[in-house]
Amino acid sequence: MVVCDGIMYWMSCGKKREIVAYDPLNDTDSCRVIDSPDSELEYRGLHVPEVKASLLGVTGGRLRLLQYVGCTLWVWELEDYNQQAMWICRARIYPIGLYLLLGFHPYDPDQVYLTANGIVLALHVPTRISRKAIEFYHDDNGLTNVAGTVFQLVHPWWPTPVPPPQS
Repeated sequence: MVVCDGIMYWMSCGKKREIVAYDPLNDTDSCRVIDSPDSELEYRGLHVPEVKASLLGVTGGRLRLLQYVGCTLWVWELEDYNQQAMWICRARIYPIGLYLLLGFHPYDPDQVYLTANGIVLALHVPTRISRKAIEFYHDDNGLTNVAGTVFQLVHPWWPTPVPPPQS
């Protein structure tokens, strides 16, 4: 789940891989369903191999989607949030090795993060040049490749309101 412009987005669990959009501040009674980009390609009559992995994220204030389709990494950006919700292909990288999708750089839309074998790669999408960002080592405490496990850290608003005293 990611938040972009106050709207919550998450991937559905169905076979169609739709994106659910929910506005908790303005439209609390309903949510919107947005077709994934592979649905758009199928609509155009193009054969789409099985989507192996998808990752939703936000970079530079824009909603993006990383997809492994066949042996190709696709980078999609959502345009026209309010009307038809059209996906624009920002990059298609073929062939690419088998990596886990980690996420987007929060401010640089040209950079994505992938991981494999304990190494996190920062991939600059326009040039297709990657660099090693982090490498995880095994030590006596049992730390191994933890790059595949990502936790979302959320801080509460500060100051946290104190409840009034009970009378």
